[in-house]
Amino acid sequence: MTKSYRVMSGPEAGIIVYRFLGYDYGCSSEDTRRLGVEHVTITKDPAGGTPFFTIPRHALEEIK
Repeated sequence: MTKSYRVMSGPEAGIIVYRFLGYDYGCSSEDTRRLGVEHVTITKDPAGGTPFFTIPRHALEEIK
């Protein structure tokens, strides 16, 4: 299983997501560059697979 996080804000607040292990085709770096806030690529799949989406890093809390 990959690292897990809880979404802390936005419409998906409270759900558990996981680090995406595949190639995101530059989506997170493009969002970071255009929006000025660091983004990471995550998924709802515990194995780290597709589909994926980006989210600001500050909106996540790591679950230990």
